[in-house]
Amino acid sequence: MPLVAAIKHAVNEADFNTPVVATGGISTFEQAELILQKGQADIIGFARQALADPDWFVKVKLGRGAEVRRCTYTNYCEALDQAHRPVTCKLWDRFDLDEPEIATVDEGRRRLLAPVWKA
Repeated sequence: MPLVAAIKHAVNEADFNTPVVATGGISTFEQAELILQKGQADIIGFARQALADPDWFVKVKLGRGAEVRRCTYTNYCEALDQAHRPVTCKLWDRFDLDEPEIATVDEGRRRLLAPVWKA
């Protein structure tokens, strides 16, 4: 976060109010909150983490952060994106692929949607 914090400092010193986003490798509420509390960024980006577990925000809000499927940053999703294929998360495929009416891609080898979280 030092580079993001330096950018935010430079933006603010120049009297701009442009929000600065911190992103990359942030997957826990504690990480995000600390960055915001320290004033290192104004917004936290959770692209890969939100893909790994679309219910991240709900789980954290309910105090069930231990149930979050954490992104492992393997670039699985990035490789699919670069190949112009449907972007999914490798963590999704660790769940049963034989659920009734589950949408799949690649001849049934990958889930098209994240597994449903049962609160």
